[in-house]
Amino acid sequence: MRIRPTADPLRIGDLTLETLAADSGDPHGAVSAPFDEFAIVVCTKDEPPARLAAVIQGIPRACEVIAISASADAASEREALDATTSPVHFVRQDCPDLAGRLGDLGLDDLLRDGPDGSRRLAPGKAEAMLVGVLCAAALGRRLVGFVDADNHDPATVPEYAALFALGMARRKTGRAMVRLRWKGKRGPGKNRRDWGRASRVTNAALNRLLRDHTGAPDGAIVTGNAGEFALTLESALHAEWTTGYGAESHLLLQCLETALTGENEPMAREVFQIETLREHLHTQKPEAHIRRIIRESLVPVAASPLAGDALRAKIRRILDEPDDDARREDFVRYPSIASRGKTGPLIGSLAEYLRMANAPARR
Repeated sequence: MRIRPTADPLRIGDLTLETLAADSGDPHGAVSAPFDEFAIVVCTKDEPPARLAAVIQGIPRACEVIAISASADAASEREALDATTSPVHFVRQDCPDLAGRLGDLGLDDLLRDGPDGSRRLAPGKAEAMLVGVLCAAALGRRLVGFVDADNHDPATVPEYAALFALGMARRKTGRAMVRLRWKGKRGPGKNRRDWGRASRVTNAALNRLLRDHTGAPDGAIVTGNAGEFALTLESALHAEWTTGYGAESHLLLQCLETALTGENEPMAREVFQIETLREHLHTQKPEAHIRRIIRESLVPVAASPLAGDALRAKIRRILDEPDDDARREDFVRYPSIASRGKTGPLIGSLAEYLRMANAPARR
């Protein structure tokens, strides 16, 4: 497998945005970046355990695999993973030991009160991804990728991992992000769609913001809601994470804000958008779920200092909300791990946690 450019690289301040596509090329050709630099994080919430296990088994064995669960029946997930031959570190978001370690080292803002009044890691995806980054660092990996669990075609998972590696092989700096654009997307038994329902809206808003400030061609951004993405560890530690379904889009928004304003340390200096060879077969979600993704992706855009009045007005119309609501930052923004000043102790504590409390399901 190879990747090829589909557009000229776009320079935005100190940020380089490259858009590429997978090319089957020589099916026996080797991926040029070693998988043993990667940890792959799979965040899951109430997906069938067998589906989670199938996704896990599609990840190349040289990668460290971290499954982070906010599911009601995490015990069944662990049982399903134990039945596989894939080594995997299994982390429950409601684990009190995990919450205690995070709270003791200054990450109390990630915690919420549990049913019994004790503190637990909040059950959101952003919190899971942030802990996944710490686990990747604790396992000594320099690159961390994220793969969704609601994948009905696990044969796509090795392709996602290969594209992460190929994208990272192009990087020239220590701060880079690879974001995958699916060739197509559909639910089981449904006709193919070239774009996701939420992605069309999020991409349009981010492209409008970019065009307003740079005159960039429309359609430069094609991965606004990329569920499959990878970061260098350096980028992941310097990223701000936001709650809700806008977490992935906000990572890209951060890159644009830093590049266009010159303020703050950049989370990434290179972004690679790569179109996959295969379409994505995923769990079909109801319209209310899609509306929630759109809202939680657009509210941070409307709250951005880069958003002009025309873009904010357009977002208000899309969300059908009054002025104050479309401007309101009603999402939680977590400061980067690096900015908290305790990166070393956090990584050390998570390494101990993975060894003692949650050993790999199989070795």
